[in-house]
Amino acid sequence: MEQLINNIEQWSTERGLHEGSPIRQFDKLVEEFGELVKGQNKQDKEMIKDSVGDMFIVLTIMVQQIKKIMKIEDSDPLMQSAVIFSYILRDVELNTVDYILTLGELGDKLLVFTEERTDLVSLSYILTKITDLIALLDVTAHFNNTDIKTCVQQAYD
Repeated sequence: MEQLINNIEQWSTERGLHEGSPIRQFDKLVEEFGELVKGQNKQDKEMIKDSVGDMFIVLTIMVQQIKKIMKIEDSDPLMQSAVIFSYILRDVELNTVDYILTLGELGDKLLVFTEERTDLVSLSYILTKITDLIALLDVTAHFNNTDIKTCVQQAYD
């Protein structure tokens, strides 16, 4: 997973996305979420896998954009928290509202962070919401008989 994330970050850097706006990246995240919902409604496993991967890629770039020195990989606290949280959720069937609530909270704090840049409380909250979204993506992948790494690899390719 570490190499895949490095590839995503390199791809982002080559296209200048790493210096882009986290708010615009959030817009892209919501767009990809729409694709995930569409895939779930149609029970289209390939669309779901692609959307889970796309959302993870968008989150990786968002983290890169907010200039926080952190990588989302298996050994990092962010990914560990997401994995632990996702195992707790594995017996719970997720619905659109779970995502919408988390996306709304992320968007709210992202606005504060981009306006003030020094708000460490907002930054911490943003990273927590990103962790929550990764966990939701992991559970969604699990419910669709795949895993998040496979989804990210498919979306990256």
